[in-house]
Amino acid sequence: MRKVLFLLSLSLVSLELAGCGRTNHINKVKILKTSEAMEIENEYDWKIEGTTNAPDNSKIIIYSDNPSFNEAESIDNDWVKVKNGKFTAYLDSRDIMNKKKHYANDKKAIHIVAINNFSHDFESKIPKKIADKLVKNSSEYMVSLTKSQAESLNNYNGKGVKSENDKKISEEESRTTRSKQGSNPNAKNDYKEIASVFDLDNINNLTEEQTFGNVVTIHGIIDDIGADGMHNYHVVFHEENTKNAKFIMTVGSKKSGKLKLDDHLVINGTLLGPTHVNDVAINTGISPELYGEKVMNVQVDEIKQDKSGDF
Repeated sequence: MRKVLFLLSLSLVSLELAGCGRTNHINKVKILKTSEAMEIENEYDWKIEGTTNAPDNSKIIIYSDNPSFNEAESIDNDWVKVKNGKFTAYLDSRDIMNKKKHYANDKKAIHIVAINNFSHDFESKIPKKIADKLVKNSSEYMVSLTKSQAESLNNYNGKGVKSENDKKISEEESRTTRSKQGSNPNAKNDYKEIASVFDLDNINNLTEEQTFGNVVTIHGIIDDIGADGMHNYHVVFHEENTKNAKFIMTVGSKKSGKLKLDDHLVINGTLLGPTHVNDVAINTGISPELYGEKVMNVQVDEIKQDKSGDF
């Protein structure tokens, strides 16, 4: 699939911020050229390449609606860093496009900056003081969906189900791509109690490589819940034995039945890897206070509103 490739040039604007005893410099962005790239990375992604006067190891921040969380990531699912005046960033359209129906050339505003001396954890919220400065000093640009991206978004049902294009890729190949969606080829009897597979107090610090594809049973309690126009619930929940293990799922109301806060659930599903509570979830009604919180994404195969008992 073709990906949108942005060739960017960043003009340096020095802005001093107080942070951890060091000076942060924020660098504005200027787009020089837009073209299509041939390489396949993730059918939902934009690939954004650019240049900057910022020093090596400066970090690239891209945000859309909320400056408190960075949406850009590297090929290794980490901070995008400047090297020799260049950078390559990936932006997942699922994180910022929240319409019920998508079309080619649908546009979305993004803001791009480079910042140095910024040592915060990749998955953490951007501190308010710096986020406020980003709003005042970042440049706004538009990204547009390709026809393929729009089709993939329309096929994506929010539960991590593969599109037809994904199904052509073998399970092993899909593990080596940046795709965060997957189907569950495992038999019902393969589900293992999640506590027997992972240290639940540390699970939200694990990587996609450590968690993707594991089929597990989770006994969860709903912390917050929203709903979209497609009759899907968007649910943030924790494992019943520890609030340190946070998860997020999207499940159709026909599959789950009526859900509400504090419901106890038994879920058979497939882990899709770490993510965060993003704009899409907040727009369904989940509390903005949870924005940016680390969660483990779960594709639901079976769900039962029963604290005890099996499927």
